[in-house]
Amino acid sequence: MKQLRMMGIGVISVGLAVLLTACQQQPETSRWFPLQDGRSWHYQQTRIWGDDKRVSRFSVETRELNEQEASFFTRHSIDTDHLSVRRTSSGTDYYVAVSPEGIERVAKKVLIEHLPRLDTTPRLILPDEVDLDTGAAWEVETQPYILASTAPHIPWIADANRFAMMYEIVDMDATVETVAGIFKHCIQVQGQAKISFYADPRLGYQDMHLTQTEWYAKDVGLVKLVREEPLDLEMYQGGTLELELIHYQ
Repeated sequence: MKQLRMMGIGVISVGLAVLLTACQQQPETSRWFPLQDGRSWHYQQTRIWGDDKRVSRFSVETRELNEQEASFFTRHSIDTDHLSVRRTSSGTDYYVAVSPEGIERVAKKVLIEHLPRLDTTPRLILPDEVDLDTGAAWEVETQPYILASTAPHIPWIADANRFAMMYEIVDMDATVETVAGIFKHCIQVQGQAKISFYADPRLGYQDMHLTQTEWYAKDVGLVKLVREEPLDLEMYQGGTLELELIHYQ
């Protein structure tokens, strides 16, 4: 299995993500993750946590770097000619670069931040075009999306429980059905990870196996994502998160 190690500064998620400025000269690999200015994607987001099910809308749109952002990345020796901004409907900006490694997230900025925050390690979204093949694999740091404490007195901060997830391209010709239609000849990516955490004095440490499956369509981008965090304990509850494309332009 080909192992692709992330180099440099890296979504969606992803992160999440994963999971997320237009490039004047876009490498061919961006066909699977379009970054042109003005593109937008609208998803149906379904979150299931225990008996609670919530359906909402989640949107992403690309825009150019503003002057302040361009100056920031230039000071950090990051090529702005191949850098795009993907803003989510929650107000978070993800900065995505086209590099020799592929499509990478290099920084993020939430609503309360004035400047982007560089990722300490790269977050590869998809490998370079020449490495796109079944069996290609890479590792990305992530955090729980759904898992949370059911007890108010037990603090739970997802960002403090980070772990590595191994991603692998499992199909180069997948078909997936979404609200936006049926997409054929998609890239299917499968992420897997295992985390251990202290549940309680009786159960001790518990393992949870997480999976994340993503489908990318050529010239469209991410069309579907399913994150599964199966856990059902007295004080901790997992669940699933699904993004399904509704409309794009």
